[in-house]
Amino acid sequence: MNEWRRRATLAIIDRLESSHEPAVHQLQRLLRLQFDAASAAQTAHVELSIRLWGRTDKKALDVLREIDGLRLRYIAGLFEEMGFKLSDAKARALIAYSYMRVSRALIRADDTEVMTQCEQVLYGTEADTPRK
Repeated sequence: MNEWRRRATLAIIDRLESSHEPAVHQLQRLLRLQFDAASAAQTAHVELSIRLWGRTDKKALDVLREIDGLRLRYIAGLFEEMGFKLSDAKARALIAYSYMRVSRALIRADDTEVMTQCEQVLYGTEADTPRK
């Protein structure tokens, strides 16, 4: 479980933060991770297994809640860096996280136009995206 926590969350956040890219670019990279065919399928299977395990095991559920909280705080922080107020950042983070959990099942990996449209709904178009 600790290895999953490290690989599936902490290492990703570290990699995105160390890129020193603007928050909007970090968010886009994060939202598109599940479309990376090389690692997405295996990661999705592990995540689903742990989520199913969390339904019957309190320790697994506690770890899931911790990871979900960490991921949501990170995503909300990106939205805040983009200029959204905290309450909006938290709401957008929840929507973005939900999108991350299911979009791979609904969007083809090569359909970047649909991905871009979804991203623009989440954080606004170039013309209206808040900037700091």
